[in-house]
Amino acid sequence: GIGAVTHTSNESLSRDLIFGFNAAMLWIVLILVLVFRSVRWALISIIPNLVSPALLLGALVISQTPIKPGIAIIFSISLGIAFGNSIYILLELKDMLRRNPETEKLPIVALLNHELGPCFNSALAAIATFSVFLFSSLSMNSVFGAFMILSVIAGMCGDLLLLPSILSLFPKLLLVS
Repeated sequence: GIGAVTHTSNESLSRDLIFGFNAAMLWIVLILVLVFRSVRWALISIIPNLVSPALLLGALVISQTPIKPGIAIIFSISLGIAFGNSIYILLELKDMLRRNPETEKLPIVALLNHELGPCFNSALAAIATFSVFLFSSLSMNSVFGAFMILSVIAGMCGDLLLLPSILSLFPKLLLVS
């Protein structure tokens, strides 16, 4: 009956959404190569943005939440939100390096002083927005809200903790022309 068709359709849609994540990542990288005019800068921007989907997958496994279309779409949404802050941070870093081309050290502290507030506020606004779903009477909406909040927090940690750490440990990745 209709139940067998619906379940098969949901599985197929969920699989397409999850694998569509890879296509979205490829398009994002190509666009970032154009924006940064550098493959290296584009690849560096990806690293902190893998925190969100990795943590989301871990949370789904731990909570034994099946990947349905409503959950699968979280990967794409969180990817877009996370990349926004990463691009903003790296464009500011690129501008700082352009203003001081003789530097032999990445201005990580100055970058964080400049970008910490805006990135934190951006994540806080997204968290507040998705928290509305937590109070829904539909359990699927509540689950969606909880996982979106988790993915926004993970994205923020990737941008404000992992990215500066990587840049501090490996400054030559971006200083080399």
